[in-house]
Amino acid sequence: MASKAIRRIVKLLAGLFVVSLTLVLVAIGILLYGDVALLRKPLQDMTSAALGREVRIGGAMSLERSREPRLVVEDVSIANPAWASRPQLATIKRLDIRIELQPLFDGDLRIIRLAIDGADVLLERGPQQQANWVFDGATDQPVEEDRGPGVAPRLDSLEIENSVLAYRQASGEVASLALERLQASRTLTEASRIEARGTYRDEPFELDFSGAPILNSLEQNVPWPVMLKLRSAYLTASVNGTVAQPASFKGVALDIAIEGQRLEKLEPLVQTPLPVIGSYRLTASLADLDAGYSLSELALQLGKSDLRGEISLLTGGPKPRIAARLASTSVHLEALRAAVAQMPKQQAPPANAATPPGVALLRKIDAELELDVQEIVDTAIPLTRLSLTARLADGRLTLKPLDARIAKHALAADLILDATEAQPQLELSAQLGDNQLSAKLSWAAAAERPILNGRITAKQLNVAQLDRIVAAFVQPREPRPKGRLPSLDIER
Repeated sequence: MASKAIRRIVKLLAGLFVVSLTLVLVAIGILLYGDVALLRKPLQDMTSAALGREVRIGGAMSLERSREPRLVVEDVSIANPAWASRPQLATIKRLDIRIELQPLFDGDLRIIRLAIDGADVLLERGPQQQANWVFDGATDQPVEEDRGPGVAPRLDSLEIENSVLAYRQASGEVASLALERLQASRTLTEASRIEARGTYRDEPFELDFSGAPILNSLEQNVPWPVMLKLRSAYLTASVNGTVAQPASFKGVALDIAIEGQRLEKLEPLVQTPLPVIGSYRLTASLADLDAGYSLSELALQLGKSDLRGEISLLTGGPKPRIAARLASTSVHLEALRAAVAQMPKQQAPPANAATPPGVALLRKIDAELELDVQEIVDTAIPLTRLSLTARLADGRLTLKPLDARIAKHALAADLILDATEAQPQLELSAQLGDNQLSAKLSWAAAAERPILNGRITAKQLNVAQLDRIVAAFVQPREPRPKGRLPSLDIER
């Protein structure tokens, strides 16, 4: 998603750069031939031909003649394809360019300052998924970078004020980034700094970024120091560290910190329902591995719940592999469950589903997990402690050991869920209080609802104790849908 969004912006900036470059060339012509007004039509024709779209300059044009000429044009517009929702892809109230003349004779283009005021840009796709930011002769696919001879652009200063960049989604909803002010210096070939203030989806933000030369880092693959700060009404985020090989995003060593007071207030930014859970904070160190990435020194706080540890994701094998070691002092399960209940419900699986919900995912990834939760707070479920080691490999999930505290009784269990076959198999061995149970169950699809077939064996049973434990779990529930009950044989 992020790479596609970046590609959209790059394609658009490439088009705008064509316009700017044409303006520069025309400015040179004006220096030689005089009256700027005489070149309005040639300028429109040249940029229109270069983009394959009509470009119009409806306002004033002026030129300061010097060794660093400055060209200002007003009321610039770039036309949209016929299928688009409005006539113009982009309109710009004022475009102000100052260049250094001498480097042009050496084949270099140095733009001392590029200032854009009052830009209004709307990106969108057509009914055949064609993109309005792709100009005639170009494609919407990544291309090999041309490193042949030509004019090498260098931008010393970029200023954008009172401008809007929007993207119309397939649903018709428009996501808008409104820039009150953006100022970037030495963004391409020298130490970069970007400061921005505006709104995204009507949520105000401030951005402060500094780093090494972007183009030099990519071309020479030298370390790229990064310092990023993002502030909004409900979010503060920072990223600090280095990327040793920016071109391949290798040698990553970044410290990340994100915090805020109300998680649900981020919904407009992420366009995903979020739980009402109070304050949140996340800190971690991101690093790359041979074939993946890791988060170490992870510390997460959601309301009164906490989590710490490390997580790694490996992508070099036939399927993704996740490894995690996590611990928690306290998990307020009731608050988390209430928060999840507020989120949109997933579509229920069909009654005659061939496999239980989520089992298909077990076949797509491998994982290892160590989890230790010292305290679980929940008035609805009498679970007060949990510790487990889980291993998922080739569709076979093993929980061994699984230790917990349920209704004031100790639980020690081993569990194996084999999802490699069409009908998943479950094996369980458990000691709960004075009760010792084992089970072998299988899932079978049926016309009305799935059936659990198998055998539960009680080697030792304290009926009174087990009744109390079961009673602790009983909560008022909605009537159970009619259908076939699990088919089980129970031995005592």
